[in-house]
Amino acid sequence: MTFAQLHTYEYKRSIEQPTDSWHKINLKPEMYKHLNQRLSDMRIYGVSKTDTTQVPFLMHSSASKKVNRDLAFELINQTKNEDGIFFTFKLEDAQLINKIHLDFIETNFDWKIQLDASNDQKEWYTLLDDYRITSIKNKQVTYQYSQLHFESSEYQYYRVLVKNIDKAELDRARLRRFEVEKGENISYPSTITKKETTNSNESLVFAEMDNTARISRVLINIKSNFDYYRPFKLEYLADSVKLDDGYRYQYATLVTGVLDSSSDNTYTFPATTCKKMRLNIYNGNNEPLHVDSFNVSGFRDYLLARFTKEADFFLVYGKENDQLPSYDIEKFKDNIPEELTSLSLGEEILIIPNQPMVEEKGLFENKLWLWILMILAIVIMGGFTLKMLRSES
Repeated sequence: MTFAQLHTYEYKRSIEQPTDSWHKINLKPEMYKHLNQRLSDMRIYGVSKTDTTQVPFLMHSSASKKVNRDLAFELINQTKNEDGIFFTFKLEDAQLINKIHLDFIETNFDWKIQLDASNDQKEWYTLLDDYRITSIKNKQVTYQYSQLHFESSEYQYYRVLVKNIDKAELDRARLRRFEVEKGENISYPSTITKKETTNSNESLVFAEMDNTARISRVLINIKSNFDYYRPFKLEYLADSVKLDDGYRYQYATLVTGVLDSSSDNTYTFPATTCKKMRLNIYNGNNEPLHVDSFNVSGFRDYLLARFTKEADFFLVYGKENDQLPSYDIEKFKDNIPEELTSLSLGEEILIIPNQPMVEEKGLFENKLWLWILMILAIVIMGGFTLKMLRSES
């Protein structure tokens, strides 16, 4: 069944032999023109003499990521006085932190928090005051908000004061740093191919990239030297249908917004595969804008794949209505190593139905047979030589 499914895809690329369980596989830009918009029509197969199995993978991109990093700490003090109850946490060393998550045994409370920080436990600096945390739990409602958010600070000690209460049992705490990991953008050259102004004073600007690409960001360069504020819609060519009188083009929306002389006119949108774009600018009664160019970019897509068997591996793709695969590894993302080596992809090959994925080596490509034939030739030649020598003597 798996082998039959493999041949329902249009294209294949060989994958470099893995040297570990987990590897990274970068998608080649020229693959996008054969993939559907969701990138759901890709599979990795391992083909051996006895079996064909599917290799699980996760799709990732080089987009910026929001990350919560848990920091190592210890609760070194818990005291009480007329002001309330204090909890003092010590980090291994002074490092940036901007979130503290508190879980209490109590399930119903409405408390005010003061958060102080210090490097020597002598001089304290207030980061939050009268910060409200709340928990409600009954038959109708379950709600809790007990995270402390504050500007990034760099101290070794943090002291939480729960104000004006007699009892508060801390179940656990988490000290965290929320940060955004900067992604990697890939720029794609584009050319403005045509400009039009309709009877309703709407400007249409057509642009085309050199190749089909996966894009998620565009900067629209306007060269008009006056103030402007114009609604716009940026579309991409999603399909075309040939009719008797020519082609009918179908466009889909990438992003809508306002072109504004006080901004840089950069806009982001969900990653989309396209080659041609159309910008619609609604000018009203104003003079049309001079659109000079587009700066188009996207993120690099890659797969994180887990290999468990020896085989010849292939990435197959190109199946318009295919669904996203579902693998167990989706539930165990934390077990994936952070540092992975990349496996390269071979050239694109059209899949021909009923043709073997792995070509059998010819007789003369097999080293064992070559050695056997060489030894046999030497024995035969040696035999003839001995026979000739005996005849002469």
